[in-house]
Amino acid sequence: MHIFATQAGCLVQIGQLQTVRIEDQTLAADLAGLMDKIHQTLLDQKRFATDPIEIICEPQVKWDHLAKIYNLFFGAGLTDITFQMTEYDQNGHTD
Repeated sequence: MHIFATQAGCLVQIGQLQTVRIEDQTLAADLAGLMDKIHQTLLDQKRFATDPIEIICEPQVKWDHLAKIYNLFFGAGLTDITFQMTEYDQNGHTD
């Protein structure tokens, strides 16, 4: 799962096909929509809540958004959540 910063929040990409926009003005509804997409993806891929989920997050994403997404997943029983550590240069590009 990738999380990208946007002007009004962030964009969560689930696999190659699903994306969910999380915006400050509609945060609660957007997080509920994200959970629905995650649940459907788990069903479609025949995965379990205990399967690992890796989050790759751009450094420009607000900590508040990342924390809310993480808490949503953890609260839904997705407990094997890891973060990919990527180094960025001063311009925000990967090395």
